[in-house]
Amino acid sequence: MKAILKRTLVSFVVCAALGCVADESRMVALEVSPPVSLTALEEGRQFQAVAIDEDGGRRVLDGAVWTSQDPGLASLSGRGLATGVGLGEAQIHAEFEGFEAVASLGVVSHRLTALGLTPETPTVEVGESVHLTVTGTFADGSSAYVTPYVLWESADSAVANIAGGRATGLSPGRTTMVARVGGVEGRIGVEVVQAPSTETLSSSQ
Repeated sequence: MKAILKRTLVSFVVCAALGCVADESRMVALEVSPPVSLTALEEGRQFQAVAIDEDGGRRVLDGAVWTSQDPGLASLSGRGLATGVGLGEAQIHAEFEGFEAVASLGVVSHRLTALGLTPETPTVEVGESVHLTVTGTFADGSSAYVTPYVLWESADSAVANIAGGRATGLSPGRTTMVARVGGVEGRIGVEVVQAPSTETLSSSQ
């Protein structure tokens, strides 16, 4: 017993001196971040390979192998920097130690400058959803539907969450939905109200 304790103490002292690092959790999946994006011709968009570990942790990886599955639309550096070379939607592929993941990159003629969200004053009942649509304005003054390229975030996910542009009310209150495409951002307030009770509906009839 004394020998075991002595070995344990020696190991602890050596670790403290050398700076031991705990084993990383086992990787179980790979993602490309962002999963969707938009860029103009001759402009770049940076992607990252992200490991998903068995404990739910996420970490950015070095050493992923990057490939553009549509080289006529987007070229790709060895570190995940994609550059638009042709109009259309390119698939950006990452591989790391047998894991694979893909992201979509839309390539347009002109740089995106602003985002507009509709409906302008959305209100939704608890348990119900409202679909938000995003229109992009470009440097040449043109506009286009860009909802498929949006990354969404709710400022207060206890009031409402959002996925794929569909905002769902969770509790009464107000929150802001944030839409991001590349470095361009748009915001809209969403009001969540309590649905009328069946008793209220009956008394009003």
